[in-house]
Amino acid sequence: MSASEIFFLPDPLEALRQWRRVLTLDGRVLFSTFGPDNNVPLIGILHRHLATYGLQPPPTAGSALSDAGRCHALLEAAGFTDVTVETEQLGYYDRNVHEYWEETRLQPVRTVLATPPPDQLARLHRDLVTEVVGLATDAGIWRSLQVNFCRGVNRGREA
Repeated sequence: MSASEIFFLPDPLEALRQWRRVLTLDGRVLFSTFGPDNNVPLIGILHRHLATYGLQPPPTAGSALSDAGRCHALLEAAGFTDVTVETEQLGYYDRNVHEYWEETRLQPVRTVLATPPPDQLARLHRDLVTEVVGLATDAGIWRSLQVNFCRGVNRGREA
């Protein structure tokens, strides 16, 4: 199981309980989730432009587990001890708006972008990249990537 996909599971608590069940004594579980400020301000800009065209954005990946306190509580509820959750601000640059658009089209929003007719999608693309290009610096367009790194230890006591 990938450590960065727990937020896609229908029942993350049950998944953690099962992971704990198969871990050796003193085994560790590690996973990551996106933090609450992930992809700001780009995600807000995208969602606003989708709404302008009557399109509903998909749920934000990991939004139920974006809070570090919730991740901590989830690990404890699953029976893990020595729980730590550290939030780090990471990120990277898209070199230009073309790269921004191509990456955006590969994200979960791709299902939404597949629904409008081609002329409407072309207008949405034009309007979106016109705004996003205004965020560009010499380094490119910053994609904020806030991540919660979560860790727990299986000490063998039942939850």
